Amino acid sequence: MSSSIVAGCLDPFPATTTETASTGDATSGPATITSTITSGEPPGTTTSTPTTTSGDQPPGTTTAGSTTTTSEPWTTGTSETSTTESEPGPPPVQRCQLIPAPDLRDAACDGAQQCRIREAMRFECDGADFYHHLVQATAGGAALYVQTDAVPSFAVQHEAHALTEQGSGLADIWVTDKPFSPAGNLLPRADGQIELWFQDGPDPPAIHYPPQAAIDGGGYSTPDEMRDDIQQFIGTWTRPDDVPMATFIPADSDTIHAMYELPDGRVEQPLIAADAYDIWLHDVAGALKMSWADFDADLDGTYLYVRDLEAPPDQPGTPLVRTGDFFMGRPRDAVLSSFGDGTHGVVLTQRDTGEVPRLVANEPWTYDEELGGTVVDCPTPTCAAGCAAAPQCVESRLDTWGVGLQNGPDSVRAWHLECAYELTLTWEEGSYFDLFCLCNKCRCEGQVHETVEHSCELVASTLAPDPNVPDKLLRSELWRRPLGFEREDLVIDTVVGDDTLWLLSKSLAPTKQIVVWAVDTE
Repeated sequence: MSSSIVAGCLDPFPATTTETASTGDATSGPATITSTITSGEPPGTTTSTPTTTSGDQPPGTTTAGSTTTTSEPWTTGTSETSTTESEPGPPPVQRCQLIPAPDLRDAACDGAQQCRIREAMRFECDGADFYHHLVQATAGGAALYVQTDAVPSFAVQHEAHALTEQGSGLADIWVTDKPFSPAGNLLPRADGQIELWFQDGPDPPAIHYPPQAAIDGGGYSTPDEMRDDIQQFIGTWTRPDDVPMATFIPADSDTIHAMYELPDGRVEQPLIAADAYDIWLHDVAGALKMSWADFDADLDGTYLYVRDLEAPPDQPGTPLVRTGDFFMGRPRDAVLSSFGDGTHGVVLTQRDTGEVPRLVANEPWTYDEELGGTVVDCPTPTCAAGCAAAPQCVESRLDTWGVGLQNGPDSVRAWHLECAYELTLTWEEGSYFDLFCLCNKCRCEGQVHETVEHSCELVASTLAPDPNVPDKLLRSELWRRPLGFEREDLVIDTVVGDDTLWLLSKSLAPTKQIVVWAVDTE
């Protein structure tokens, strides 16, 4: 495990690659991808290591210890598939950058003898930026996707920034003439380069842009595929065996299909007939499994379903973990515990309106814990004693966000954010309608006089069988560190890699900023 991350000191995406899945030079134009439609058994679960040679450092990346960056044009190749005969347009200019933030890391680790927060990087753009999204990459890394406005045109610019233990920085840029839409998806490949799939709205086509796509005479990136046969491009994933994967719905089908990038080519095949738009992939003793959430009317609840990844598309899954009533309890992350041999699931639910995140597990080690809520509640005075005469009261509350889960050999690792705040309440007389007497009655109603916000803390825990209580899990808190931001309009995104938890936080208070945190998982 690396002890530190250097932003941009290495080129995680070499300009020259050799792989059996494509032909053509990555620096001179889009590669030709071989796609095969199959049915039956899915592709194998092993992948060979591609041969790579290091290229030049992409312009505009950052170096640890310095906030100096460049904004040189991104070098692009000449498309072999483009039909335009005009001269290539101006190359795009990098708009966003990762800047090492040792001050944030030091503040978070202040007073800790051993701090698991390895690095913090501010993410800044010199224009408007939208739709920040993290996606899992191979080798335990991640990629950060962002849309921004291109310079000097009114086009949309898509940037991919690589996050690895060896170095983090700009990986690729694409420019499209489509309006801003959150439908851009990065597909990090096994060779370290990144592709873009973009779909403008709910209708075909899904447009595929290769790494370092050529720029046409209008200044736009040249796609190498216009997939009219894809009705909806859902998202991208990385299998536990490091095989890049995407899911989509064909134009003539309701069945979700999978696209696998294998060493000998790209394979597409039916995956599942259920509405499994969000999936989780698991390795259980060498066997690949997938899970998803769905509401079951017969069982009257939302469940996490599990089945083999290689199962026939119409094979139903096994309802494993009940996460909520009706359509409540949507999972944010899910794992199959090693101590349960793939039959025991742990789910971290989403923070939704009226719901706080929960940790839930099924038999034989059951668990159900709400994370957050009111810590200290103010007693409500009575009207007889006089509402206005009641003393002020300080009520303590805790807003929480689920972050992620990781399966370990003896326990499940869990991370969540706790954002504490205090409300100073005064009281005034109000009323409510009592159905028993069909009359209005007096009650004292609390009025917020002052709100005191505290820094959100990242909390790391483990879940393991309780040695003292049979058939129960025990959550043990390992550490907590303040990250310096508050809960106002907080947005987070997460990728749990092999050795690194990648956490993106977008906050407004006390300072408006976007930060990418690299946290050791062990």
